[in-house]
Amino acid sequence: MKTDMATMLGNGGVVVYRNENAKFGGALLSLLIRTDSWSQQLRNRDIKTLVDLGWEQIPTNPASFCKKGVLAEIQENVGDYKNTPTVLISMRYNATTSKTCK
Repeated sequence: MKTDMATMLGNGGVVVYRNENAKFGGALLSLLIRTDSWSQQLRNRDIKTLVDLGWEQIPTNPASFCKKGVLAEIQENVGDYKNTPTVLISMRYNATTSKTCK
């Protein structure tokens, strides 16, 4: 997860918040990116990067991806972090994602 996230961040975007949490058979890695450093082109590059890294796009949600039981999502317009509009990029692994992302 961390390596794929780092590779994707190489495309650009200013991180204003990072959360890593692993416990009880689950893991979460999430980043908030400043909306003013985000663009449709960056979104498309991030999606291409995930696909190139072996993530499978979920047909019903083009900004959600699965790989080895992990669910990755790109969520735009999730709100503000310290009065800064943000985009959320997250990767989660737990019992639910391992079933969803077989």
